[in-house]
Amino acid sequence: MNITLRGTLPKPMAEAPPEDSGVWQSDVTFDQGERCLIIGKSGCGKTTFMHMLCGMRRDYQGEVLIDGRKATTFSTTDWATLRAERLGLVFQDLRLFGDLTARENLALLPMNEQECPSTEEMAERIGMSPHLDHPCNQLSHGQRQRIAVMRVLLRPFDYLLLDEPFSHLDDTNVKAMTNLIEEEINRREAGLILASLEENSPFEDLRLLRF
Repeated sequence: MNITLRGTLPKPMAEAPPEDSGVWQSDVTFDQGERCLIIGKSGCGKTTFMHMLCGMRRDYQGEVLIDGRKATTFSTTDWATLRAERLGLVFQDLRLFGDLTARENLALLPMNEQECPSTEEMAERIGMSPHLDHPCNQLSHGQRQRIAVMRVLLRPFDYLLLDEPFSHLDDTNVKAMTNLIEEEINRREAGLILASLEENSPFEDLRLLRF
């Protein structure tokens, strides 16, 4: 999967566009299998950018292309298929169902048919095994972040989009999560776009862009 932006800018930012952005009002391509870190302060449009790539925001000028096709030509069904089969997004607000257990949240979406760790194996590696049967509204924010990442890793994707996924995790848990994510990206030869406030990243060899 290739993702291209051509002169893209969210319409709410049009009256005061950012200067010298490597993303907005620029021509940028994310190639299949590429890993990229995009950094910017709060309010610069990191979450909006992620939502644009997934078809959840369409209020922008310029173009977004996926495999050479303009995103504006995608139907609702096209976007649903892309999000189910090719685009994996970890939302900053996580979007878990609080009244359901972690295990129930993980089971809501189709699992990846390719060979990958089971729910139990993945949970064990990131310290979530004891919490799988707890309602998500009883978990800490950091625990919910780990479940949200698990949810996307258990599904098929060609590009993984992570919106500040480690903001409430300590170094030990960040390392465990990073190792798991890298294994799944390598297994699928998938791309990665990580949005962050800071330039420091637990991942290595990332292309760096600034909002």
